[in-house]
Amino acid sequence: MILDEQRKEKLNEWLNEIGELYVDVYQPNSGASSTDYLLRSIQELEMLIAEQAWHSLTVTVFRKLQFPLRGIADNELLKKSLQVLPDNWYDVLLISDEGYYPSSCIHLGGRDSHQELRQEYSDFEGLMVGIGQNPFDYETDWIEKSPSEAMVIKLKRMEGSYIRMD
Repeated sequence: MILDEQRKEKLNEWLNEIGELYVDVYQPNSGASSTDYLLRSIQELEMLIAEQAWHSLTVTVFRKLQFPLRGIADNELLKKSLQVLPDNWYDVLLISDEGYYPSSCIHLGGRDSHQELRQEYSDFEGLMVGIGQNPFDYETDWIEKSPSEAMVIKLKRMEGSYIRMD
């Protein structure tokens, strides 16, 4: 069993807090970057893991709402984003049914300054978006050290299914 009852309980608490889980799926030694997903249920997480085929996975689930500046991309959201975000790297995600599992996150943009955000903003104006910093873009040591904020699940594929490596 990939997710024991204790993990399911914790993830359900997180889901009840914010209504979604931001999940990063990384395939070690694949030469590829990770793929991220927005999920609405534990069942979706289990399906996501089951459909992977790589020999090992690191699945990271985050507690807090990622890309928390959300709404229709208009002048008000841009103004708020410029006030709240530091003047450095940010990402913009599509927040709609197309941006949730089974699709991976749809990144609409990402730059490294307020000026670039202003310039790029018209590309996604009118769409429902989430704006913020990707938790993997900066120091990531906190992820493994903060089980109350991130759940890291290391898996190995054995005989057609995954087993936890912890």
